[in-house]
Amino acid sequence: MNNQRPDKSLILGHSADGSLEDAIKHATSQLTQDSAAGDLRVDFVVEKIMGQFGGFLGQRDLFVELRLDQDIAQELPSVQPAGPHASRVGLLNKALEKLEIVSLSSAPPQFLLRGEREMPTPGWSFHVDSIRSDGQGHITVYITDIPPAADAPAQMIVPTVLSIQLGGLRQGRYVVELHTRRSPSERYRLLQADVLEAQ
Repeated sequence: MNNQRPDKSLILGHSADGSLEDAIKHATSQLTQDSAAGDLRVDFVVEKIMGQFGGFLGQRDLFVELRLDQDIAQELPSVQPAGPHASRVGLLNKALEKLEIVSLSSAPPQFLLRGEREMPTPGWSFHVDSIRSDGQGHITVYITDIPPAADAPAQMIVPTVLSIQLGGLRQGRYVVELHTRRSPSERYRLLQADVLEAQ
């Protein structure tokens, strides 16, 4: 594609790896090098995204066309300021006790992470929403706490069992992060992280 365009407000960026982030960086680097752009602050919108993928040569070309727009600042969402710096740090006790790995009889073996968690009242249960693995030994588990039914009988508070199916694991070390929330409208929060070793 030809980068020379009659409309000076249009800037073309390119990534040979199919990365939108790299294509935008390529385009914005041209803006900062262009003396006509003025100072380093440049307002723009993404006008068009184009690409050529696959084929005999395995192309991964991605192009992004940016359009300069001096009025875009009026439409930008407000950026929330970062939280204040911590003044002290404390160690949290583990939320899950009696952690154990259960090996299920299958070929190849499947593994289950199980533990007990104290809840504020009897009758709670857990729903494992998703389990994600990055393939590099980092497993993230997302859990929603399910409150007891309104007509649940009163009983003693006992630890609630949480079971997580890890599936088959290759040899190595894994970090398992548990993120929980009390309702689907809430954001997940990190509950606990544990290191496992598969042999």
